[in-house]
Amino acid sequence: MRKYLKGLGWAFAGVAGLLITFLLFAYFKSETSRNEVVQLDVASIELPNDQTSLQEGERQAKVRGCYHCHGENLAGAMIVDDPAIGYLGGPNITPGDGSVVKDYKTEDWIRAIRFAVTPAGRKLHLMPAPDFAYMTNEEMGFLIAFLKTLKPVNKENPQSHPGPLARVLYATGQMPNLFPYEEVRDKEIKPADKIAVENTPAYGKHLAQSCVGCHGEGFSGGKIPGVPPDWPRASNLTPSGDFVNYTLMDFVRVIKTGTKMTNQKIDPMYMPWNSMTAMTDLEIEAVFSYLKTLEPKPAGTR
Repeated sequence: MRKYLKGLGWAFAGVAGLLITFLLFAYFKSETSRNEVVQLDVASIELPNDQTSLQEGERQAKVRGCYHCHGENLAGAMIVDDPAIGYLGGPNITPGDGSVVKDYKTEDWIRAIRFAVTPAGRKLHLMPAPDFAYMTNEEMGFLIAFLKTLKPVNKENPQSHPGPLARVLYATGQMPNLFPYEEVRDKEIKPADKIAVENTPAYGKHLAQSCVGCHGEGFSGGKIPGVPPDWPRASNLTPSGDFVNYTLMDFVRVIKTGTKMTNQKIDPMYMPWNSMTAMTDLEIEAVFSYLKTLEPKPAGTR
C-alpha cells in the first residue's frame, strides 16, 4: 500500500511538473510575441475633408464595428473581462485624456487598422486587422478623416492584458486573434484605391471580408477563436444548413432588426447587427449575392 501511494504521489508530481512547464511555455511564447517590435512601413494616403466624405467615414466606422469595440463615443470599452481570458478592451481613440491615438499621423492610423500594429511597432490585441486589411484606400481615407474629427473625451481605460487561458489558447494556435498582426503578416496586402459600388458578388465579397473574424474565411462559422467558452457559435453563412433557405428579405431582416428567419433575436453583444444597420440596401444585397455563391460547407469548418 505504501509503495502504491508513493507511486501515486510521484505520478501526481510528474503531471504537476508537466502542467507547470506547459504554462511557463505558454507564458513565455505569448510574452515573446507581445514584446516583439515590428518594423512596418506603410504608404500614406490623401485624406478628404469635405462634409460628404466625413459623413461616409462616420458610416464606415459604424458598419465596421468601431463603436462595438471602442464604445458609443469611441472613448474605449471592455470586450472581455474574465480571470482566465484576461482584460481585453478597445482603447480611447478620441483625442482626449487617455487617448492612444492623440499623436497619430495618417500612416499610424493605417498601420493600426490594416495591420494591428502601433507606431512603436507593438502588436495590438484583438484589433481585427484581417477584417480591415483589404479596405480600399478610398474607404480607409473616409474612415481616418472622420476619426481625426472626433471631439476629445477624457477617459482612462485599463491596458489590455491576456490571462492564463488566453495565453494557453494562443500558444496552442486556438487564439490567433490575440495578436491579429500575425494573421496578416505573411499575406500580400495590396489594397485597391477604389472599388465599384454595385450589386455584384465581387463587391459583396469585398464587404464580407469584415465577417471573417467570426465566421471564418470559408464563412462556415463555428466556435469563434479566443472568446469565452459560453459565447454562442458563429452561424454557417454558406448555402447549407439554415442559410440555404434564406431569401434576400430574410437576410435584410437579420441585418436591419437582428431577427433570424426563426424569429430568434440576435444578441448584438455577440453579433453586432446593430452596427450593420448603417449598411445601404445595395451593400446588403451585394453581400447576400456573394454568400449565395459560396461552396456549401459543414458548420464549424471555418
